[in-house]
Amino acid sequence: MSCKETFATLRIFSKKISPEIIGRRLNITATEMIPLDQESHNRSRQKYNFWSWSTEGKIDSCENLKHLSKLIELLQDKENLLSDLRKDDCSMDVFCYWVSTGNEGLFLDLETMKSFLKFGLEIHWDIYFDNEV
Repeated sequence: MSCKETFATLRIFSKKISPEIIGRRLNITATEMIPLDQESHNRSRQKYNFWSWSTEGKIDSCENLKHLSKLIELLQDKENLLSDLRKDDCSMDVFCYWVSTGNEGLFLDLETMKSFLKFGLEIHWDIYFDNEV
């Protein structure tokens, strides 16, 4: 096995819609919500509301595809809701954290790629090697 730890997070950023409203519109309870704060020292917090739902601590697996499959399940039949949020200037993506312990790498199977294409979501990985963590 080449993975020590992994999780996947759906992230939504908005300049005008609060995190609470994003969650209500999706009918999903966030794992993290951070409202826009113009006094923050973090530039992204000064510009955006932040809403997210993560598999961290919810799935006991080092298979990244299992975490992505959980997001697909969560978003099933919500393509129009995601599209409506985009029309309201929300930006969104899927962020994956992955810690490697070996030479094997990540991959996406065709069905996973099709699902995220259907949702209009890009996937990004933050990759670390065990000796860096």
